[in-house]
Amino acid sequence: MTWVYVQLRSDRYVRDTLWKLTHTGDLFDMQDAPWQEIPVATDTADAEAQAARTHLDRLRSDKL
Repeated sequence: MTWVYVQLRSDRYVRDTLWKLTHTGDLFDMQDAPWQEIPVATDTADAEAQAARTHLDRLRSDKL
């Protein structure tokens, strides 16, 4: 899976083609980016979102 680390001033995040996880731990559904970033609740039951959070959090821990 392809991912990228981005830092724009004090904003830092990791993302892939479908998800973005910020340095504060906020997860966003990016399927409609750049027009829309949909926040995903921490306690979501969506298995795909949970897997994305886990994966991106590991990357975030290494970079942020």
